[in-house]
Formats: sequence, C-alpha cells, structure tokens
Amino acid sequence: MDDIYFSDKKKKSRTDSDSATVKNVTDKFVDDDYDNEDIDIKSHSQKNVADKSRNFKVNIPDFDMDVPKPGHITAPSKDIYSSSGARTPQGRRMAPSQSVGSTPHRPASPESMRTPQGQRVQGSQRPAGTHQSAPRPQRPVPPQQRSPKGRPAKRKSGGKAKAVLGVFCVLVVLVLGVFLYGYSALGGLNYDDSIGENIYLKDSNLLHDDNIRNILFIGSDAREGLEGQRSDSMILFSIDKTNREIKLTSFLRDSYVYIPSKGYSTKLNAAFNYGGAQLLMDTIEYNFGVDIDDYVMVDYDVFIDLVNLLGGITINDVTEKEARYMQNQVNRPNFKAGTNKNVDGRTAMWYCRIRYVDNDFGRTQRQRKVISAIISKATKTNPFKLVDIVKQVLPNISTNIDRNGLLSLGMGAFSYMRYDIKQQQIPAEGTWWNQRVNGQDVLKLNFEKNKTILKEFIYG
Repeated sequence: MDDIYFSDKKKKSRTDSDSATVKNVTDKFVDDDYDNEDIDIKSHSQKNVADKSRNFKVNIPDFDMDVPKPGHITAPSKDIYSSSGARTPQGRRMAPSQSVGSTPHRPASPESMRTPQGQRVQGSQRPAGTHQSAPRPQRPVPPQQRSPKGRPAKRKSGGKAKAVLGVFCVLVVLVLGVFLYGYSALGGLNYDDSIGENIYLKDSNLLHDDNIRNILFIGSDAREGLEGQRSDSMILFSIDKTNREIKLTSFLRDSYVYIPSKGYSTKLNAAFNYGGAQLLMDTIEYNFGVDIDDYVMVDYDVFIDLVNLLGGITINDVTEKEARYMQNQVNRPNFKAGTNKNVDGRTAMWYCRIRYVDNDFGRTQRQRKVISAIISKATKTNPFKLVDIVKQVLPNISTNIDRNGLLSLGMGAFSYMRYDIKQQQIPAEGTWWNQRVNGQDVLKLNFEKNKTILKEFIYG
C-alpha cells in the first residue's frame, strides 16, 4: 500500500522596535519609576497628558460623611446599596452581605489588584493610585447537588465518553496503519490490465449475482515445458456473502470443450496456451454459462513459498495409496496415511500433483484439500504477518485485480476465512465419459447437466 503524510510554516519574528514598545508599555504600570527626570517629553501638551496618566486616581468614598469632598465620587444613599441590585464603584453586583452600610469595606487581596487598563498585578508591583476591586462572591451549591455529608457533589467529568473516544481513535489509527502498510505492500503486484469483456457471448447468457464474487485461480504448468504454458489447475473460487460460504470448483483440464477463438474443440487447459487468462476465462464462461469476475495466476514456486511462509500446513484424509506414492516416488518416508502435520511447501506441491494412483478427479480433489488447508492455516496467522507474506509472494503473482481491489479483498478476507468451505468438480460425477479424439484421451461432457449442477452449487 502507498504512503499517505502539515506543518504551519507561518512565523513572525519580533523586531527590536517591537520589543522596545512592549517594554515601555509594561514598565508603565509595573516599575515605579515615574519620577525619573530623564523622560523626554517633546511638547507641553504631551507632558500634560503624561502627567494625567501618572496621577490617575480613584478614591474609595467615605460613606460616613454627609458632604462629599471635591474631586471625590459622591456616595449614593445606603438604601440603594442595601438592595439586591447594589454595585461596587467598579460596576459589579454585590451580595446583600457586602452592601455598603452593612459591613465595613475591606481592601482586596494583593492578587486582585488591577491597573487602570484592567491588568492584574502583584501587591509589590501595584503603582500608586490604582483602585481595588471587590471580591466576587462564591456561587452557592444547590442543595440537590450536595453529597449526603454536606459536601458539594463532584461534577461528572465525562471520563466515560473520553475513554470511548480514545478507543475509537486507536482503532482508526490501527485500521489506517494496516491500510497504508498493505497498500504499499501491493506495489510489487503484476497487474494485468488487458482483461476485457467476453466478446463471444452476451452478458445475459451468464449467471451472475452481486453477492457472489467468482475468481478463477490458475496454476501454471510452465515448469513441465512439454506442451507450452498450459494451466495445470483451474479452480473457481466463489465467495458467497449471502450464505457465508466459500465454494471451490475444480475444472478438469482434460475436459473436451469448445475454444471460441479457434472455432474447434480441444482440451480445456489448451485455452490458456492459446490466449492466456483472457481466453481461458472466456472458454469457461462460453461452455458453462457462469460469470467470472477476475483471475489470479500463480506458479508452483509461489505455492511452495506460501506454504513455507505460513509455517507448514496440515493435510488430512491421506489414503494408503497416496502415502505409498509419497514415500516411494517422492522420497517422503515420513508421509503417512491419515493426518500429516507441518507439511512443507514442496511436499504439499508434490501431493497436489500425484497422478498415477487414481485419475484427474482425485488430483483435483487433492488440490482443493491443500487450498482448504492453506485457508485454515491463514485464519490462525497474525494479520500483520499475513501482509508480510503477501508482500513476499506478490511479485510472482499475476492478476487483473488492481491494488484497491486487492486491498478491499484483503480487508474482507478476515471474515471470509471464517466461512464454510464447499467443494465441487466439473465435470460432475455421472456427467462424462472417456473418449479418444485425435490421438488424445479426453473427457466428453454432458454440458446441460454440468451447467445445472454448477448453477445450483454456486448460486443455490
């Protein structure tokens, strides 16, 4: 997956003149140096203004005097201040207990001293002539908010909501991290953008369901090199979201089918040699009427690496014939009938390719068995390790699914791997017969019966 990454680069530097201005304003009400004779006042009018700012003074009136003194604020009547709407000389409301005439006025604490501009200053910094503000009364706690012991009840801090929000944020970060890491890991994908629509028949002739996704897994047989690059295995991987099932359908490579681009019939696996994944998908759709959405092609090296990176798989229900073949022909003396645990990639590959103990039907059954074992092991593997495994095997995988599609498929895989797995093969039992055509042994099919069986298996 690609890396997704703000900085505020807007900064201002304070000039020397700005610093000087700030210092002059601050010193005016903090430092008691107004009698300094070095102050330079350019005009007489400016000096008067400066004197007024220095001598600014508000005297607290003496309410016991009947006659106001000149230059002082006249005290209002005691009846006014005794009312509930009484105010201090600064215009603040006063509680009845603080009204003038009821209790003597006490000076405010040094912490409440303010300059004429409303700035709070310490007692040692208060310039002469500044007024004192009356203390603000505390708001009483309503009785219903008090604790049983008479203590004020604590307000709800919203801790639960914050905890939920924190967990949500962590989940978002984790999901985003997995998304980004997985997206960057898909950079080595061999993406095939040449796949188009089937030009040999109409879409209306194909069975389709939006809740079912059909992906054709192709195992390349290029290692054999006898008849060119033919598809050794073809398994339709159907994800049924409605019934929560994964359905594996094997198409036998010796099936005698019509190749649309050639105009004649031959073995199914020859279609891949003639026209790659596009023609193979078109051929299966043309002969069996099932819509194929995408394809994924792997070779046996990828298969071996995948099993090894998962730490081996468990293969169940091994027959006596299969065990003897693995022991004698493949030199795997420890491979036994029944259950084999921790099977490595190369041993699993040879088990899938056993041919001579039965027939192609048994071979495709072994392939589906191993794929089921891989899925089972993947469900028990750490998701981050799975991403690393995908990153290592992707360079040897070709598909027409782009990175966004693979990422979406990978995110859904954590639920898909819990689906039930069902298996089927085409041609189905009782719907085919052996026949020799042009010197080759092929499987002749009853197509109508196989179409019906395939339809019921995939689409129910």
